[in-house]
Amino acid sequence: MPAIATDRAAFRQVTPYLVYCVAVMALGETIFGLDGSAFASFQILPSWLNVFGEPNARGVYSLSTDRRSLMTSIQWVGKLAGTVIVEPLVHRCGYKICLYVAMSFHFVGCILEIATHDWRVFSVGRVFHYVCIGVIENAGPTYIVEASPAPLRAFFVVLIFFAQALGGVIMNCVFQGISTMNSPISWYIPIFVAIVPGIMVCVMTPFIVESPRLLVSWGRKEDAVKATMRLRKTQADLRESAIVEVDEMDKGIKAQEALGSQAGWADLFKGNNARRTTIACVVFFFNQWTGQQFVTSYGPTFYASYGLGSLAFTYTIIGRVLNLIFSMPVAFLYDRYGRRPCVLVFVSIATIWLILVGALGGSTSASSVNVVVASIILFTTFTAMGWSKACWIVGPEIGSVVLRKKTMAFATFWDVIAAFGVTYSSPYMLAAIGNKVGYVFTAISVLSIVWAALFLPETRGRSLEELDLMFEKKLWAWQFKRYEVTATESGMPLDEVIGEFADDDKKLDTLHVERTEARV
Repeated sequence: MPAIATDRAAFRQVTPYLVYCVAVMALGETIFGLDGSAFASFQILPSWLNVFGEPNARGVYSLSTDRRSLMTSIQWVGKLAGTVIVEPLVHRCGYKICLYVAMSFHFVGCILEIATHDWRVFSVGRVFHYVCIGVIENAGPTYIVEASPAPLRAFFVVLIFFAQALGGVIMNCVFQGISTMNSPISWYIPIFVAIVPGIMVCVMTPFIVESPRLLVSWGRKEDAVKATMRLRKTQADLRESAIVEVDEMDKGIKAQEALGSQAGWADLFKGNNARRTTIACVVFFFNQWTGQQFVTSYGPTFYASYGLGSLAFTYTIIGRVLNLIFSMPVAFLYDRYGRRPCVLVFVSIATIWLILVGALGGSTSASSVNVVVASIILFTTFTAMGWSKACWIVGPEIGSVVLRKKTMAFATFWDVIAAFGVTYSSPYMLAAIGNKVGYVFTAISVLSIVWAALFLPETRGRSLEELDLMFEKKLWAWQFKRYEVTATESGMPLDEVIGEFADDDKKLDTLHVERTEARV
């Protein structure tokens, strides 16, 4: 049986308690799906536009290009703040406190949005929401990667984005329902809906465990053993297995410290960590600039520009539902076939739909409009299966043991910068070149395919500690999949490991990890 396959043996390691802990983290991610869908839909909702928009010459309220650009991008300041505070917050206080802090920002954002009729204050409320989202999007995947068995990391990380997609579907259905309401305060309803998952997270958080790796880094190995026992399948030698797993975590952390990775921010740009940081940042950049952020933020507005405003919510729901349906099968594909092939296939297909959007975007014929609408919906589906999934699977895996949280925080920092660039510039690009904006994202998407083929390493089925060793070997990206490191790391006493680091200028070039099963 291949060690890297997602199969029954791997799922036998899953416990209901592990699923519960993952579900709590995933529930926090629904806030992103709810808010992203809500603001995209607010922009064509009359009851909201009558409060926060500006009247045109005909007395119809809408957002000006400048106001739309600012309101659609200012929230990234909050997400940026979330990415900055999450690493020290988790390191010093743990994941549970981190969740409480995130939900506090979320509740403040909801209160500000409900309490005001000023677009500037409403925007500040969104900034508070995105502080929460910045924290959750870093803490959630990192926690899941650290708590899950290696063969199922992608599967459990994608559960987070299943929850995000579910939040988007729920919110779009809410807007479909209120779009025919005549009440001037109907726009309050989506905000009240967004409060619900925050309350649920606060109620459920006390019952999860801290990450065993985090407990080991705090020097609490016995607590880490107990946490691991709760997260793994009950068996006769459960405690012995948990002790072995925790010892491997401890060994990996100390080995990285022996290499000089003392968890400082400057270490992100030293040695092989610089390569790992670059990979993490690039995958998040492509997540934003290959078109998904444009569709997420301006999808309903884009449909309305074709005179399809009455169907905008329906088309958006269709796209969200397809994303939701394919979220879980994609999780299996990433664990079964690997990160690289999934990215290359799904991004290539998504690029085809982008080309059609750019090619037919200027036509007003019914058939062309139908093709463009279908292409946008299918692009949304395949880009969600490509970079939008891959960045959150690869990002938490790619950092070294002691720099993982900092690597993820720095990568999502660039994710925020990239998202700000897309959302701020898109209204101006639409005004200048219209639907030909599809060609801009097509060019970047093609570039991303070339980059993935050359530089994206295969991390499927590898333990986090093993990835550290493989990066020290300076392998090319395409060598990761079949690389076999032989002999002795798993059985070597820690003092010998650290001794090798001290005596060998090449450090880990002669250090290998034992693999008991052949890779395929």
